[in-house]
Amino acid sequence: VIESIPVEDRDPRIIENVRREGAGIINWALDGLARLNERDAFEYPESVLKASERYREDNDIYAQFADEHLDITGEHSDKEKASKLTTAFNAWADKHDYAHRSSGALKPEWERLGMVWGNKTGKGYFYHGGKLRGGEPFPNE
Repeated sequence: VIESIPVEDRDPRIIENVRREGAGIINWALDGLARLNERDAFEYPESVLKASERYREDNDIYAQFADEHLDITGEHSDKEKASKLTTAFNAWADKHDYAHRSSGALKPEWERLGMVWGNKTGKGYFYHGGKLRGGEPFPNE
């Protein structure tokens, strides 16, 4: 959505100002491009980096679920059944008005968070490296 500038804030001389200052604006942009080419990368202020990280954390629902309900240990002996993780996540998602996810959609998220997909056993598929706290979907509530 493009918001228009309120009438009282509009500068009726904007076109003539841009015409008059156009060469300076182009030179300013070219100076910035030269600095960027020298560095070969953008430089971001620390405040922008921190705000971006906060945004990512606030919107990573899988990490939020893990923080609340999983102990990710990295130990191969710690394991959780994939179907149980999916059920627990979807119960949590219901509570927080998030959409359900399939086991397949959750697999890359659990792996990103440090769990390892295991081969199928006679009891189903498991993730190694973590467990639901207390073994139940919501042991802390």
